[in-house]
Amino acid sequence: MKPNTESRNHRRWQSNSRKTNGFPLVFTKTKRVTLIKHIRKSGCVFVREGAKHSLFFNPSNHRFSTVPRHTEIDKFLARKICRDLGIIEV
Repeated sequence: MKPNTESRNHRRWQSNSRKTNGFPLVFTKTKRVTLIKHIRKSGCVFVREGAKHSLFFNPSNHRFSTVPRHTEIDKFLARKICRDLGIIEV
């Protein structure tokens, strides 16, 4: 019987990388301008600018959400903002 020389973490990384065809997972980002266009196109309105965020309001369901003032926004955060506003995700 051959002794196990691979570490548990190494095997875990290998099994995860197989699911993505050998490439590590890459989390994509969304441009802030693209997200705001999508929000406005969905019927949401701009309310005000905060110190570091912009506040948007969806008049159809009376929900608010903030959008950070960064040039790129993580895809998961963009999905969360859309869910908060009750619109289709980007």
